[in-house]
Amino acid sequence: MTTIAIEDSGQEIRTLLERVEREQEIVLTRSGRTIARVILETIEPRRGNGISTAERMQNLRKGLRLDGLSLRSLREEGRP
Repeated sequence: MTTIAIEDSGQEIRTLLERVEREQEIVLTRSGRTIARVILETIEPRRGNGISTAERMQNLRKGLRLDGLSLRSLREEGRP
């Protein structure tokens, strides 16, 4: 873990990000107090059931009812 005063970080942002990419944690401080931690973002692959988002949205649109009411009837109910 590397600690850097925020006042000193502006000119070194590329260098700091390169260090983060090498899986180093950077702590930014102001007046000796921690303001932020910069860590490498790790994205876990999503494990779905093989259905794409578009397919799920289409399935939701088919016959979607709210307690037996259609969206159209609810919309019409609110109109004068």
